[in-house]
Order: sequence, then structure tokens, then C-alpha cells
Amino acid sequence: MRFETHLHTAIGSYDGAIQIEELVAWVLASGIGGVCITDHDCVLSNRDIRALRESTGAIVVRGVEVTTNMGHVLTYGLDEYVPGIHDIRVLRREVDKVGGAMVLAHPFRSDVSPYYTYGDAPRGLPPWEEVLARPVFQYVDALEACNGSGVLEEETLVRRAANDLGLAVTGGSDAHKANKLGLCITQFTDYLSSERDFIEAIRSGVCNGIDLRTHGKAGEEKRAD
Repeated sequence: MRFETHLHTAIGSYDGAIQIEELVAWVLASGIGGVCITDHDCVLSNRDIRALRESTGAIVVRGVEVTTNMGHVLTYGLDEYVPGIHDIRVLRREVDKVGGAMVLAHPFRSDVSPYYTYGDAPRGLPPWEEVLARPVFQYVDALEACNGSGVLEEETLVRRAANDLGLAVTGGSDAHKANKLGLCITQFTDYLSSERDFIEAIRSGVCNGIDLRTHGKAGEEKRAD
């Protein structure tokens, strides 16, 4: 089962331009199994989440991309933004209270991506032992390997780190505009029927990130009868 796990709406993110009507139209047209709303430091209201579920028939997960003192963390399961969660230790505690999940977004973007260095060369990574010792990894359940604004080198490094650390990997488009939805998705081994199923699957690691720019379309794969 496939989910779009990283997107930003016009009503929840200062830099998001995806209108709710556009999101509904994309979900219906793509055949995606579920979507996660991950606005910057803002949790979409339960009313809006319910409306999305009713309009699409898909699983819609409450999420938020939290700007923490150790990077951007995709968080699933919180009902609201809780003061103090910019400190990743506080965030982990609050997420555990609700049985949620945390995924480190674009883990090596500032190290290797040419798109986020404002004309300068990427700084590169330190020795691998130092990379694996980064404190942020002990607080998250998974790493985002495939990102719609990412590069192949970053995906390769994230997968290597996840393997060494025993963490799962996910994929999400990080879409800020509707035409960027479905570039990268998370594939789950099992069928999921609820937000709780999604969160448990992330925490259990039964998922994988897929870059659909090179591996097909966002909709569910058809099974042979």
C-alpha cells in the first residue's frame, strides 16, 4: 500500500501552495492509498482532516513537520502543536504519549544537496563514524530516504545510514505545489486501514521509500488475480 507522506498545504504552511481542493483532486486521480498532511509547525484541524477523509475515501494522517534543534522531523499522530517540541527530546516525549511516530526529513540535505547551499558547494559529510553518531538518530523511528527535492547521492547515503543504524526508510514528495505531489512515496508491506495502522507500520519498520520519478506512478500497484 502506498502513501504520500510529506506535503505542505496553503492553509497550514507559510510556503505551501497546495489548496485542499487540489489535494482532493490529486488523491482521487492518482489512486494513492493515503496521504499525510505535514505542514510546517502546524497541525491541520481535526475538522479539516475529517473533511479530507470524507472527500477522498483515503486514509488521511495528521502530521506536522517540526522544526527542531536537530533538524526537520516529520511527526505523525499529534492532535496539535505542543509548545516546546522544537526541542527534539520534548518532541519525542510528546509523540510517545500519543503513540505516534517520528521520521527525520531529508537527513543529509545540507551536506550533499546542491539545491540548498545558495550557490556554494555542499559541505560534504564528515567521517562515517561521526555521521552515525549524530544524536538525532536516537530520537527517530525512520529516515526519509526519498524526497521530491532530493538527489540520488542523498538517498544512497540515507539508505546506508538506515541500514547501519537499524532504522526503516520512507519516501515523500515534500510537495509545496500540487504538481509536485506523488514524486516520492512510502510503500508498505501490508494493507493499512487507518491512521493507527500507518503509525504502527512506521514504528515497526515495514515500509520503504520509492522515488517515482524513476519507478512508476503513485497509485496502488495492481495485483494479479
